Amino acid sequence: MLGPRSRRDAQDDSGIIVDFTFDEAQPPLALEVTTVQDDSFLSARSQALKLVDRLREAGEREGLPPFMFSINERTDMKAVFEPLLELMRSGEKTRPGQYTSGDLKRWDSEGTLRDNLAWHQMLESWGIGEAYPLPDGRSTTVATWGESFGGWAPATGVEDVVAANLTKLIAVGTSYEKHLAVGIGKYRVSQYVELTPVPHLPQGLDRLWLVHLWVGPMGRQIWSYSPNDASWRVHSDPAH
Repeated sequence: MLGPRSRRDAQDDSGIIVDFTFDEAQPPLALEVTTVQDDSFLSARSQALKLVDRLREAGEREGLPPFMFSINERTDMKAVFEPLLELMRSGEKTRPGQYTSGDLKRWDSEGTLRDNLAWHQMLESWGIGEAYPLPDGRSTTVATWGESFGGWAPATGVEDVVAANLTKLIAVGTSYEKHLAVGIGKYRVSQYVELTPVPHLPQGLDRLWLVHLWVGPMGRQIWSYSPNDASWRVHSDPAH
């Protein structure tokens, strides 16, 4: 465990300008956090936030449980409001196009087989990847995800981001292990560690983290790499 986190960013008398330190970790750890984003990601995320506001308002009005939705970046956010609201009203976890033989038998016995299959097909066509209820106290969330058009590419610009933040990290001194976390706000970047070359890490950076800011049906991609690793390490998404 890292222990408590201290916000730094030149906001106290320590003189430390990285974002956070974990001074009780062994060894103490310094962390700088930054992002690489493009216009398509920012646009989809902006539209998703507007959709979230509508869903939360409707959910509170009808007394519906909070939900987590994962939808495609190219989805018409206005058009899917009613389908998403219907999923909230159902209160059930749904992955469009994924159902069991038991589901098929149950729908057939209920006389709803054709309607349910058509409903799943419509959800898929709207770009809805997943929907599931959240525990009480959480808020309805819409996460956007991208799909591959002609293949995935490695995240670009990471080396420049490392270079731009290296001075901050080195300045904390040799007593700290130095980590840089880069949030990747781009949709068409590789999800596959075996197809993504590891970067060269300069002296003074102990570990690089790549965190995809979008959440797809497989969850959020979180990788890290240090000079002592043979390849990327893949980390589970604690929120998925």
